[in-house]
Amino acid sequence: KFFTYSAISADQGDGYRDYSDFHGGNVFSRFGYNLDQDSTIRLTVHSYRTEWNAPGPLPQADWDSGNLKRKVTDGGGYRKKNMLSVDYSLRPDAASEISALAYGYTSEHTRWTAANNVERFDDRSTLGARATYFRSDDFSLFTNDFLVGLDYENVDSQGRSWSTVHPLTRERANLTLSGDFDFNNVAVYIQNDIKPSSLV
Repeated sequence: KFFTYSAISADQGDGYRDYSDFHGGNVFSRFGYNLDQDSTIRLTVHSYRTEWNAPGPLPQADWDSGNLKRKVTDGGGYRKKNMLSVDYSLRPDAASEISALAYGYTSEHTRWTAANNVERFDDRSTLGARATYFRSDDFSLFTNDFLVGLDYENVDSQGRSWSTVHPLTRERANLTLSGDFDFNNVAVYIQNDIKPSSLV
């Protein structure tokens, strides 16, 4: 049996001051298939992007007089992310479940400020996987829930910073910062919950 769910959204606004406008969009889709009555596989796709302008701080005199106008932008930014995952679940019997997940996503975040003519860019690529086994047993006086899992994640990220010529054109003058941050993470976990049957 095939099943699916999809959603699309968008937002846009002028903000509450000059140069505080924003817009963005979001797309989510999930496609699944029941291989049989005990196993299911799903594919999930998710993407979003948002962009905004920042008006910057107001002098105290303008705030006190209620003047919320500002004729030049003080910066802005954008953020976007694309994600893809595949997961599988199997129920060998009524008391247990095995699940596996693989996923990957890329993300970007840019922020620029006019006050000091700087643009900062960060991007990240992530790959991960998870496998778990869960079992729940009912005994005469208590219920026992047991979980064991294995997680793996690899992250590759980069950060860049430039000085800019003009806050509107954002023409990059020179690279002032460059760095990488990468790591791998492996986790093994076991959890066992024993509860009196009267509380279940």
